[in-house]
Amino acid sequence: MKNGVKKAWQMIDQILRGITSTYGASYELKINQGYPVLVNDPETTRFVKEKAIELFGKNKVFEAKPVMGAEDFAYYLQKVPGCFIWLGAGHKNSKHDIHSSKFTINEEAMKYGASLLAYLTISILSK
Repeated sequence: MKNGVKKAWQMIDQILRGITSTYGASYELKINQGYPVLVNDPETTRFVKEKAIELFGKNKVFEAKPVMGAEDFAYYLQKVPGCFIWLGAGHKNSKHDIHSSKFTINEEAMKYGASLLAYLTISILSK
């Protein structure tokens, strides 16, 4: 567990202890840790962005803002440096989230994802 998370949990416990003791109550605090925070490796991210711009052009590549979600890939990034990328494969007419069975994928986007992964692989192996 990261120090920031541990400190936040300690602060929550301290606040609860203060409130409950003030009113003569008791509490039981249970916090499920959940997924770790996904943190991209800065050098890998720079490399991926540079190669994506080379392949697709600057107007097709952007850095996404952080979101409050959960992603399994975060576990990999705890072990090895890497970069999580969004392909943008949602169909423009889809009204559903990517985790919905009603999500409509833009299959045309898959060729761009495959191209990027191949280009990254060739670029890494060519170093």
